[in-house]
Amino acid sequence: MKNLYAIFALALLFVLSGNLTGQTVLFWEEFDASANGWVSEPVTPLDSSFWDWADNNWNWSADGNVGTGAFFNTMQDSTINSETAANGSMVFNADFNTTQGDPTNYPPSGPPYVQYICNLTSPNIDLSGATLPVQLEFNQNLRFLNVSSGAPGGFRVSVVWSTDGGTTWSAPADAGAGQAVNQYGNASTVITLPMTGVAGSATVKVRFTFSSDFYYWCIDDVKIVERPAHDMRVNDNWYAVAPNLFWPLDMVETFSFLADIQNLGSQPQTNVVLNITMEDEGANVVYTEDLDFGTVDVDSTVENEPFTGPGFTPNATGVYTGTYSISADSADFNPDNNSLSFEFLVTDTLFAKENGVTLTTRPSNASWDVDEPWSWAYGNYYYVPTAGNYFFGHVFFSLDVTDNPDLADENVTIRIYKWTDDNADELADPAERDPVATMIYTITGNEASDDELIAIPVTTLLGDPVPLEDDTEYIVAVEFQTDITGKTVDMGMSRAVDFGAMSLRAQLGGAPRYGSFLGVLGNLDEEPYSSLGFGTDFVPVIRVSVVETSNTKELLNAAEVLNISPNPANDFVQFDVKLKETSSQIRVELLDMTGRSLGMQAFQNTNVVNTSFNTSNLANGTYLVRIDTDFGYTTELFVVQK
Repeated sequence: MKNLYAIFALALLFVLSGNLTGQTVLFWEEFDASANGWVSEPVTPLDSSFWDWADNNWNWSADGNVGTGAFFNTMQDSTINSETAANGSMVFNADFNTTQGDPTNYPPSGPPYVQYICNLTSPNIDLSGATLPVQLEFNQNLRFLNVSSGAPGGFRVSVVWSTDGGTTWSAPADAGAGQAVNQYGNASTVITLPMTGVAGSATVKVRFTFSSDFYYWCIDDVKIVERPAHDMRVNDNWYAVAPNLFWPLDMVETFSFLADIQNLGSQPQTNVVLNITMEDEGANVVYTEDLDFGTVDVDSTVENEPFTGPGFTPNATGVYTGTYSISADSADFNPDNNSLSFEFLVTDTLFAKENGVTLTTRPSNASWDVDEPWSWAYGNYYYVPTAGNYFFGHVFFSLDVTDNPDLADENVTIRIYKWTDDNADELADPAERDPVATMIYTITGNEASDDELIAIPVTTLLGDPVPLEDDTEYIVAVEFQTDITGKTVDMGMSRAVDFGAMSLRAQLGGAPRYGSFLGVLGNLDEEPYSSLGFGTDFVPVIRVSVVETSNTKELLNAAEVLNISPNPANDFVQFDVKLKETSSQIRVELLDMTGRSLGMQAFQNTNVVNTSFNTSNLANGTYLVRIDTDFGYTTELFVVQK
């Protein structure tokens, strides 16, 4: 351990990148040869009944290597790339604590996994000689999964500090901001966090807290450094983007801007101006606007301050780039964090919130009550200002059943809802959701997130094409409705774009726009779908295309190809199908009026089908049968009456 007041660092990394010189290092912990007095403090679990073979603790690593894991590749970024990694680092290896490196070694027998919360607390650090504001810097190598219940600040990895020897602590700072769940981090990552109010204290403590079930956190080269005089930042965790990543040209609308800024320096900054500039695919400036903040004090974060100009309306297809950039009177010490950019694409026909799957997941087991069926729905929000003569074309979505091949022959329902938030609670309540399209997809058991997206033509429940409507909010959702507890489907998701600040800016402008909607309940017909989803930086991979003419399958004449008997039915119903030509497959599917599949039969290489379904367990009411063939489809109503 080094306590190096008034020693200058030759080169310090700052928030992932950048060569910074001339800062005074007041404290430097290398973890050379041992933990050097830093204390591991398990918070939960304290009962060792599930992991008698391991402890819930931070451990010293002699060479900066994370160690063994059952669910991470020890050859992939397993050693922290810090300045002094060769002489030691500190590691919390939740994977090893739970599995001992054996993927079958789940305690007690499977998920939910052990939820760890464990602190690593420094000895007292003497900053009594410091007169300027300071910042904390440290190297980390990180991968995490689910957040533990009771995690400080709700963060999977967090940092706090104390100026009174640990009696009181600061609010938690998120050390994992910007890192995707279940993804390998960068072993060279350097995190910088402003520490407020610690200069001049002789009893400063720093605490790192790991709060997840998997995988690991390795830290090294913990430094406390005097802040540079002038350092403004555009915060990359909260800035407004376009409402969609892909957007049909005929359905774009004007949108506006917002980004948080922060003074990380040790002096007030004067004449602070935030600019937004939009460029088209040819790098031509198509919109620019300034927001004047005047003087921004030390340790100040200016949050949720919207640009007030007319906003930007795209007028051609192609890629658009928006750049937020900040300036002030004084030359900035670290220009690398003075700007950030986002992109979106105006297309001919496609709505999308993402550009590919970055992870597959589902709600945690604890999201459902004991013995509750594991039903859930996930969808994206799309607003249509002007519909023209457009119809919905296809819905594209991603499922992953590689861990659940027994889901074969189960169904998911794809619905397009019109939604109006009548009570302004930002929930899509059941009474507010009006289904205008319902399609059924039968799982094959081979779906994987890295395969091509699944594409289904958009139709009504009766198989008709669906026109878009002016000034209408739509939710395009994939719903898995089941009667089974303990079995559900994973969906492909993306964390490429955070729509939170966009949604806030739209609300401030009086026209709310959203990212995703999530519903988790045994009976989805009773569940309000939440606009918070899994978080504003999660969206499902669910896209929808639009076409100027309907492009669904041909609608067959039911009177010519289908006979239903008896109708009304009692204990059974008979379906007789006769086509003029042989079809490679004929699917006969029984549906209730919500579109939920009640049974499906498939027949190959024939033009005649005679089959029946048992209806003795169905309640009295109206039902549907859908016939799908190579040549088209038809959907007909029938009645069960006992």
